[in-house]
Amino acid sequence: MDKPPIMDSYLSVIGQCFMDSFSLATMTLNKDSSANKLVYNKEVNLYRKSVDKWYKDVRHAPPVSLRAVVQDCKLPEDLPFRQGFAITQLLEYARKYQAEISAALPTHGQQITRSDFEVLVKPRS
Repeated sequence: MDKPPIMDSYLSVIGQCFMDSFSLATMTLNKDSSANKLVYNKEVNLYRKSVDKWYKDVRHAPPVSLRAVVQDCKLPEDLPFRQGFAITQLLEYARKYQAEISAALPTHGQQITRSDFEVLVKPRS
């Protein structure tokens, strides 16, 4: 993203403020502290209270089972499967790791051999 240098400085200060808010260490200010820390010191204390409350809420929340997480992540049944897209993604992955996959495949006697695989991943001209 193209942005002016001053914007980069602003974002850096905001990012440091959030990082300090999530830090467990207490921030002590003195004459050698950076100007940024002096600018957002009050905000850090406000954000830290919110962060502490969030962690307490998470700590006291009921445990979640793996089954519940998987159920939440399931795709809707009526979502169409895009076979062409899936095959394209698989082939890109296979081309990326062609050497490793080829080395792991047997030369014969299995469902897919090295030569079969090499034909599959060969880029179309």
